[in-house]
Amino acid sequence: MYIILAFLLGCINVISKTINYQATTYLGTACGSLINYLTASLLSLLLFLFLNPAYVNAESFLSAPFWLYLGGVCGLLALIINVTSLKHMNLFQSTTLLLIGQLFGSALLDLLLLQSLSFFRLCGLLILTAGVIWDKRVLMH
Repeated sequence: MYIILAFLLGCINVISKTINYQATTYLGTACGSLINYLTASLLSLLLFLFLNPAYVNAESFLSAPFWLYLGGVCGLLALIINVTSLKHMNLFQSTTLLLIGQLFGSALLDLLLLQSLSFFRLCGLLILTAGVIWDKRVLMH
């Protein structure tokens, strides 16, 4: 079941990238990003209130560590980088680079937090990266 959900997440991610790019093309980067996050915030609030009305507690929001709020900042940066990169490469390349970035980030966190990074995982990341670079060079000629 979780494999299907992960696959579905990947499909939704590509659709989201396309919609976000179109929104920023039509409205500009700032307004397109604002529309994206306002819509997501409103839907998240409604879903939270509908599913967890007993857990609405302002004190828990105010007492949460500062770094917990950085997820939204990271999401906004990711959105802006995404729509900017789509102006210079196709959707397949952008998505592949996103995947490679996630894999490198995960490998780095595994190395830093778990002191674990296998030789084969590193080789796989380098092969994927080389393939994307090769594809970009072929398309440029």
